[in-house]
Amino acid sequence: MSGICNHSSCKKKLTLTSITCKCEKQFCPAHRYPTDHACTFDFHERAKENLMKFMSTPIIAKKVDVI
Repeated sequence: MSGICNHSSCKKKLTLTSITCKCEKQFCPAHRYPTDHACTFDFHERAKENLMKFMSTPIIAKKVDVI
């Protein structure tokens, strides 16, 4: 890891504990949360896509034979 934190006001060097966010930028541990660095990644849209992917496949149960 090399470089500095991608937060606009932070000049810390990145170390092994630096975090790569889903917006594909690297941040120091102080700015790792999306609310701390004004993340541009749309988490709600990703959740909707995942939900629709799983809801579109039907769930078919096997028939149970009566004894």
